[in-house]
Amino acid sequence: RPPPEAQGSPGGGSEAKTPLKNSPEGSKEDLLLEAERLLEEGKIEMAQGFYDRALECYQQSRKIYMDLGHAKGLSKAINNIGGIHYQRGEFEAGLTLLREEIRRAEEQGYPVDRVSFLGNIGLFLREMGAHSAALEHTQQAISIAREVGSQMAVARHLGNLSAIHSAMGSK
Repeated sequence: RPPPEAQGSPGGGSEAKTPLKNSPEGSKEDLLLEAERLLEEGKIEMAQGFYDRALECYQQSRKIYMDLGHAKGLSKAINNIGGIHYQRGEFEAGLTLLREEIRRAEEQGYPVDRVSFLGNIGLFLREMGAHSAALEHTQQAISIAREVGSQMAVARHLGNLSAIHSAMGSK
């Protein structure tokens, strides 16, 4: 089964680096670079099957992005955390994570990638056998992707929609 849309692809070797402290001394640019480095390190760890280490990297990255108010990076980190839950078969945990992040984003007024979150919720629901709910979330993702003009996201979620119909036994 394909993982939820974890952002980017793994590559290269993992180098042990000491993360920057998220302190007033670190410039915003330094902190953004550190968050990106942590995302990349997490992808490498995940590709090698070291889910706990990957999760630690993604959570550190998420905190930096949250502190900086960097919506795109925050969405990447959260989706990658969801990808770990997906790979581990922890569908309820992944579903809870994404739903809570959407709720938190709405309450606190920070933007997140609702299209990928809704699509990933659809993937978790499909794996859990909740096909009607999976259809609903995936269709919402497609609708929003069309509104914002993201043809790539539309195509990705149409593929997911097809997989849901297939799981339901539809032709």
